[in-house]
Amino acid sequence: MVTTSDHYHHVYRLTGDDHGDVFSDVLQIHILELSKLKADDGTPAWAWLRLIAATTDEELTMAAGTDPDMNAAATLVRRFSADETARHELESREKFLWDQQAAKSYAHDEGREEGREEGLEQAARNALRLGMTVDQAAAISGMEPSKVAALQGTTPAGED
Repeated sequence: MVTTSDHYHHVYRLTGDDHGDVFSDVLQIHILELSKLKADDGTPAWAWLRLIAATTDEELTMAAGTDPDMNAAATLVRRFSADETARHELESREKFLWDQQAAKSYAHDEGREEGREEGLEQAARNALRLGMTVDQAAAISGMEPSKVAALQGTTPAGED
């Protein structure tokens, strides 16, 4: 979501299109934009954003202050950060997802290369079948003449 406002806190409610009545005062969506977090404006949202944006233990402590809820949240962040098992599980999951993506990409590239090679070989075979010379078939297919010569008299897989 992109907003043109300098405010970091946006509240959205469900309203009726035809009359603008609010559907419910209980259901709201709050959007907090960390990139727009500036000086302390004294709101609870600012304090929570500061806690969420903390990157060091010192910033986390300062953001939590004396508020019991903020301290509880800071404690959870520290516990998760210090729990090697939880962090290891998260990192392992992330590595698994990256590895899956890399495997898909590799298989796609390999399949494309195999298909390309098969297509070139087929073009060279067709040219030879039409009576062209090895050099002509190589020029048409883009293959090396020695590879085209090796194809002479061979039958592609599945055409026996």
